[in-house]
Amino acid sequence: MPSTTATPDCTKIPCLNQGTCFYTKQGPKCACKPGWEGALCEDIQGIRTPAFTGRSYLTHGLNSTSGVVLGLGVRTLAPTGLIFYAQVSSNIYMSLYLEDGLLKFQFSCGVQTMLFSEVQIRVNNGFDINILAM
Repeated sequence: MPSTTATPDCTKIPCLNQGTCFYTKQGPKCACKPGWEGALCEDIQGIRTPAFTGRSYLTHGLNSTSGVVLGLGVRTLAPTGLIFYAQVSSNIYMSLYLEDGLLKFQFSCGVQTMLFSEVQIRVNNGFDINILAM
């Protein structure tokens, strides 16, 4: 909790990414905006290890629709289900999902829809799957 008896001297510790500097008994500290962490709010705060059951899901908003790189790791025993979905408009999207344990990637750039499908190796074995979307 910030101290009200001392005048903060936050010029020596610049908080990054719109963090707010405040004074404590231990010295100046940064209160980070959502999405940032670290002593100076210098690190992007990510979701560490979400867990899902049934029909649960995770949503995350992006500030930009261009130049986004997204990485995620999953593991599942479910034979069918949506892993990742991103939509820019009603006809521009990408989707990664399981069908009968096989990984499928579908996307549309607005003109046509493409589907890439794994036809041999089932991935619903509980092992880590690392996904990178650029």
